[in-house]
Amino acid sequence: MKTSTFFIALFCSVCALAQTPPSPRYSFALAFDEARGKLVMFGGSNKGQFMNDTWEWDGDKWELKSQEGPSPRNSPAMTYDSKRKTLVLFGGDAGNWNSKKYFGDTWEWNGVTWRLLSSEGPPARTNHTLTYDKQRDRVILFGGIVDQKTMGDMWEWDGAKWTQATATGGPEARFLHASAYDEGVKKLLIFGGNTVVGPPTKESIKGDLWAWDGTKWELGKGDGPSPRDHVDMVYDPIIKRVIVHGGGMPDGSSASDTWEWDGKAWSVRVAKSTAPLEGYKLAYDSKNKTILLFGGFESGAPSSSLWKLNSTEWSLIK
Repeated sequence: MKTSTFFIALFCSVCALAQTPPSPRYSFALAFDEARGKLVMFGGSNKGQFMNDTWEWDGDKWELKSQEGPSPRNSPAMTYDSKRKTLVLFGGDAGNWNSKKYFGDTWEWNGVTWRLLSSEGPPARTNHTLTYDKQRDRVILFGGIVDQKTMGDMWEWDGAKWTQATATGGPEARFLHASAYDEGVKKLLIFGGNTVVGPPTKESIKGDLWAWDGTKWELGKGDGPSPRDHVDMVYDPIIKRVIVHGGGMPDGSSASDTWEWDGKAWSVRVAKSTAPLEGYKLAYDSKNKTILLFGGFESGAPSSSLWKLNSTEWSLIK
C-alpha cells in the first residue's frame, strides 16, 4: 500500500512538473509551427543566466520538449519555414559584455530534435531578425550586432545554404528591431530598432517602416508607432494587417500600445492592452486564429506571461 501510494505521488509530481510553464525570461526565440499547431519557444536569459530549453504550447498547456541542441544563449532568432515544415534558428550570444560570445550557427527544430544545419554563412551576431518569405521561399536574416558593431546586411537561407542579398537604399544598420512578412503585399517589413550600440537616445531609436520585395527597399509613409526598440511584429492573415505592440522607448520606459499596418497606412488598434512590455515575442497561432505574446520585461522584471489578441482586446492566458 505504501509502495503504490509512493508511485501515485511520484506520477502526480511528474505530471505537475510537465505542466509547469517556462521560467520568466527575455531575449528568447519564438515561432509557431503551422504543421503541428504548436507554439515553440527556445532559450533566452534571466539576470545573466542563459538557457537552451525548448518548450511547446499546444493551446492548453506548456510542455518541456528538449534541453539539448543549440547551446544556451540570449537573443537568437527563429522563424517557421512553411515549405519544409521546420523551424529555423540562427545566432545569439552568451557571456557578459567583457567576454561576450557570439554565435553564427544555423539549426532546425522538427518537433522532436534539433539538428545543426550549418556553421557557415552570415557572420555571428545577436539581436537580429529571421523572417520567412513565402513568395520567394527564403528565410531572410537582417541586422543585429557583434561586439560594438551594428549590422545592416541581409542574408537568405534556401534550405541548404546562405547567400548574401544585395539591396541598396534600405534601412540603417540596426538591432532590436522587428520584422514580419506581409502576405497581402508579399513583402518583408522591418520596423524600429536601435542604430547605435550604447544607451538609447532619441536619435538612435527608430520608428521607421521599410518594405523589401526581394530586389528593392521602400520606406513606408504616414504617422505610426513612436520610435522604439526591443519590439516585435507579426502578420495577421484574418484581417490582413501587420501588428506591432509595445517595445522600449528612448526614455527607458516600456510601451503598451498596439498598432496595425494595412500596407499603406498605420492605425491604432482598438484593444485592451497588456502591461507595458518589451523584449517579448509575438507569433500568429494559425490553429486557433489568434496572435500570441510571450515573456519579455513586464514592469522591469522578466515575465513568463502568455497573452492572446483577439479582435478587440488582449487577454492573459497564463
